[in-house]
Amino acid sequence: MLDTLLIVLAGVLVVFGLLILLLILRTRAFSGKTPAIPQVELPSIDAERAAEHLANTIRCETLSNPDVAKINLAAFDQLHQTLETDFPLLHRHLRKEVYEGHNLIYHWEGSEPEMAPILFMAHQDVVPADPSSLDRWTHPPFSGAIVDGVVWGRGTLDCKSQLVGVMEAVENLLQQDYQPERTIILAFGQDEEIGGLRGQKLMAEHFQQQGIQFAAVIDEGGAILTGQIPGVAAPVALVGNCEKGYLSLQIKAVGSGGHSSMPPKVTQIGRLARGIVRLETNPVPAEMERIIPMFKGMGDKAPFLYRMAFANLWLFKGFLMKKIEASPKMSAIIRTTTAPTIINGGVKDNVLPSEVSAVVNFRLASGDSIASVIEYVKFLLRDLDLEVSVAGDHPGEASPVSSMKSPAFHRLDTCIKQVFGDVAVAPFIMLGATDARYYAGLSENVYRFAPLHMQEGQMDSVHNFNEHITVEQFAGMVQFFIHLIQSWSRASWVD
Repeated sequence: MLDTLLIVLAGVLVVFGLLILLLILRTRAFSGKTPAIPQVELPSIDAERAAEHLANTIRCETLSNPDVAKINLAAFDQLHQTLETDFPLLHRHLRKEVYEGHNLIYHWEGSEPEMAPILFMAHQDVVPADPSSLDRWTHPPFSGAIVDGVVWGRGTLDCKSQLVGVMEAVENLLQQDYQPERTIILAFGQDEEIGGLRGQKLMAEHFQQQGIQFAAVIDEGGAILTGQIPGVAAPVALVGNCEKGYLSLQIKAVGSGGHSSMPPKVTQIGRLARGIVRLETNPVPAEMERIIPMFKGMGDKAPFLYRMAFANLWLFKGFLMKKIEASPKMSAIIRTTTAPTIINGGVKDNVLPSEVSAVVNFRLASGDSIASVIEYVKFLLRDLDLEVSVAGDHPGEASPVSSMKSPAFHRLDTCIKQVFGDVAVAPFIMLGATDARYYAGLSENVYRFAPLHMQEGQMDSVHNFNEHITVEQFAGMVQFFIHLIQSWSRASWVD
């Protein structure tokens, strides 16, 4: 009997040992050690002058507005004049095109014009400052104040810093008589904050009509974050290689109204409320696989426990799901999100409305489509007799996923590490919409990245009060764009 127990115990230990070995081997295969890349000597720039150029654009109140008639076009004219004044070499050597209103396109002809060009994107427009929060701004939102090494104002992060940073980089390279081999195109849209329908969408169609295919595209997007990803202490440069789709649905309950003194068992409002609760409590199913590339890209910068769990989802999927869904930001990466945003109905407190409606916004993850989400919603609400229809005028599918193994991304990855040091570079799904989605058919390499170490307080200031960027951060952005232009504009991408 004892011998049998010993044999069984030995067998259990062997199986347990093999399991541990399997977990370790799969973890090592999942993400090896992140190779160290030496930093380069960064080009010298006049950081204070660059910051002043950024501040000058902040003072141009280029506000977007869904009502086109209410847009102050003079502010965009002021911005264009400011750019001409601050970047004289760029405007002398690059071909400028003002396209369909106030969109800006600049062409920097390369010495190898037959090669596919590179596209650098940003947008000119900004969101308004909430009048109720004006007293909470340390400096007025359009002052462009530079105080104690910080530039304050709307657009310092979203995203005039990207626009001015690229132009500053081009101006610097022109001062050095730099000649790109590939043609460089700069495209700055006028209406990203309201969907880009009169901006980058039209410009993308313009490039398509010209038969242009871009070797690589970069737009606003992720940044370098430290300590803001659960369980990851090391700095991580998040590069958006895709973005979620956009869909709003109107859910409507229609029926009999009447006097509130004689309500039916379930009113129209009650029926609609049940539908909303059902949608919130039964979101589109999550897929853990969507977040794997991000953690895999972090390599050994991610905690061993997380790497082991992702490498062995067959064993740890439940554990990971609980961890990730505890964070709204992380949970949004692995699923199509559901968010009721508008509700309408009723005119008087003693009148039962005969029609009530709600708008529910969905941000579509890769793999889910507009059609599949509508089908899922109708299935959930099938017994509530609710009408479902598309709301809004610009639903969009999730963008294609750009490769993280292409030469274009390899050079982007290398530039980030050469400029910013020992950081992990990882792909991620952009949760919000950018203008980059319009270029999915014009390049296989569309990336979204804002080259700066984003502090936690700064992230919260986007579309909020006290938006700001430090002079040092902005100088780093300029240096990065100088380095990336030189790397991407080479005709050959073979090292």
